[in-house]
Amino acid sequence: DKAKVVFCKMLELPSLRADSDDEDAAAGNPTDDDLGLELMRRQKVASDLVTNAARLIATSDDDDANGLKWVINKVREAELDSIGHVLEMEMAVQHLRSRENIDGAIKMLKSFGRKDKEGRAAASTNLAFVHLLEGNVNEALDQASLAVTTNRYDARALANLGCCYHLQRDLDKARDCFMEAVGVDAGCVEAIYNLGLVSAELRDYDSAVQAFERVIQLVPNHMESLYWLSRIGPSQ
Repeated sequence: DKAKVVFCKMLELPSLRADSDDEDAAAGNPTDDDLGLELMRRQKVASDLVTNAARLIATSDDDDANGLKWVINKVREAELDSIGHVLEMEMAVQHLRSRENIDGAIKMLKSFGRKDKEGRAAASTNLAFVHLLEGNVNEALDQASLAVTTNRYDARALANLGCCYHLQRDLDKARDCFMEAVGVDAGCVEAIYNLGLVSAELRDYDSAVQAFERVIQLVPNHMESLYWLSRIGPSQ
């Protein structure tokens, strides 16, 4: 198929790889800062292009899982590990959503603990979510804490950590996590909604109403927020 042939050609893009001279220019002399930034920008643009193409090819396959496997194998053959990590993470999340191979997804996510920092953070965030769904609060707390330690600016990781503290009834810590998550990503619905729940439990009804109203601005038919507003009343 033509799309796959073109994709394989894309994996040969020179800007996907920095040669030793480029790396020296980017990391050595302070006067080369502009050159280093430009090299990094080009590499990111090329990586994003290949990653998006991989997603399109995977979803065009009759079986999305098989499509993802094919592009991951090709990326690995081209020794583009960072792109491979992103696609492997998406495959694991796909398994979790379909609930067809949860054990395999968890095994795949745990394998990221031996890879790069970004991969570890993303894997821990997803593992924390899985453990929360299964009611394993202690395991979820361990993974959420690891994710936040690895990347403090991940709103989902902070929201997961807040949920763990909420389930442990440490409402002040939970609120702090949700507020920090919203500070990182003002559109993180999960964090805003849970901030509303914790605020209501702490009897800070004005903050709770503000949070639920913000969720409804982002997701107009968010039933849980509408329910809570009907209980504690809209702000005046």
